[in-house]
Amino acid sequence: MKPTLICVLLLLSWPLCGLTLDTFTPIADACCCSKEDVDNTLHETLVLLNRLVQRPYFRYWKANLERPCPYWAVELMCGAAAGGGPAPCNVCSCDENEVPIALRHDSMCGLDPFSSPPPQQVTLDVDHTVGDGLQQWDDSSTMWFYEDSSGDPNAVYIDLVRNPEANTGYTGDSAKRVWMAIYSENCFIGDFTKMCMPERAFYRLVSGLHASISTQISAKFYQKGVFDANRPETFQWDPNPTLFMKIVGNFADRIDNLYYLYLFVLRALTKAKPYLMTGISFNTGNELEDQLTRQELKDLLATKLVCTPTFNESLLFVGIPDKSEVLRQMRNNFNNITRLMDCLSCEKCRLWGKLETIGIAAAMKIVIENVPVTSLQRSEVVAMVNLLKQLSSSIDHVRTLLKATTTSQSQSASNLPSFLR
Repeated sequence: MKPTLICVLLLLSWPLCGLTLDTFTPIADACCCSKEDVDNTLHETLVLLNRLVQRPYFRYWKANLERPCPYWAVELMCGAAAGGGPAPCNVCSCDENEVPIALRHDSMCGLDPFSSPPPQQVTLDVDHTVGDGLQQWDDSSTMWFYEDSSGDPNAVYIDLVRNPEANTGYTGDSAKRVWMAIYSENCFIGDFTKMCMPERAFYRLVSGLHASISTQISAKFYQKGVFDANRPETFQWDPNPTLFMKIVGNFADRIDNLYYLYLFVLRALTKAKPYLMTGISFNTGNELEDQLTRQELKDLLATKLVCTPTFNESLLFVGIPDKSEVLRQMRNNFNNITRLMDCLSCEKCRLWGKLETIGIAAAMKIVIENVPVTSLQRSEVVAMVNLLKQLSSSIDHVRTLLKATTTSQSQSASNLPSFLR
């Protein structure tokens, strides 16, 4: 068996840290809040985030969805759906004129776009046989993520509201191969015992993202029919509780890692709060919209969990003599994960995969590396806020789908003859 595959098998059960699913402790690992803390504040947070991501500043995002996979040959699968309309995996890009002119020139967060030019800058079960032949990863990067669309001529503006994350029918060996490669990026070089905490944290962030994506797919499951990407509201996305239980609901650790990632991103938002409040103009050219954006962001930053430390990052590196080397490996590994988003053959999966991994990368820069938030690009801030909205929505879906499953099971049991109950 190849070393990469051995590493994946070990990390999926965490034996290197003496931690298995049988001894799993909910959340913990440097988190300072419980699930109950999250659940008690989730509704308020989700309402505010749902409003905020509708605002132009957070609604439009630029990405190159045509970049080739650097590791193996990939052919985009999206074509026409039944009935001749676009498939649900298609992304409807924006005419550039739809995007406020101020945003088209604002790559850096605090830059006044009118003053000077900006600087250049679905399945959870992993098949462990599909990673054979994987090319050598890039281990020389100094960046947390690969995507930079600020000067990319092939990048397009995308309206995230018109292209929601949902099930697209993308599954099978192609999806498994990408997830297999993503989990192999948890392999670190060095003393695993000393690096236990940061490596486990890295795994839990990736696992939390996987759980969120799978929950979104289960909550908004594609049904056969004609899908119009220009009018997504006309298409019925039905919840699929059976799928949810199969890939998320029956695994306490996956749900726990979703909460873990949510608290981690909240910590990044907390650390960035002073800059988000005063350092960004949120200039879209529409003063009313800009005022609403600033007020809604202010309301979000005033919520309980944003005002409470949700994560203690200082615990990650206790007892580790060479923090810089661990950071280098974490940075390189996550950079490679963001590159893998170009290996998804589903266009909409690429979009949300890129956005959410860049959102995590931005959070890791702030929380783990303590990078000045003033260096963040607008694309990173937009990605992080939209990621937080998706995580909040996923946690809400988890609670709804678990409740629906429990109710369904209770109703089924009540219909049984008394001697079988």
